[in-house]
Amino acid sequence: MCQALREIMAPEVEESYNEGKIEGIAVGRTEGRAEGRAEGRVALIKDMLRLGRSPQEVSDFSGVPLEFILEIEKSMRDAE
Repeated sequence: MCQALREIMAPEVEESYNEGKIEGIAVGRTEGRAEGRAEGRVALIKDMLRLGRSPQEVSDFSGVPLEFILEIEKSMRDAE
């Protein structure tokens, strides 16, 4: 009986699996894009700081809160 039930339910199970897989891929892409944008923003901020811009100038230009800019600046100093 279990085998017969599996055979009857197979199309629904497969469809559900495929829908879940597609949704998971979409979520992964969205998260990856967001992470990429964040990393790009941090790289731009680091470049501006390396070029001699003050944290306040970077904040004013980018719209990123000054506290965040100062954290990035500190992480750059700590990495040296």
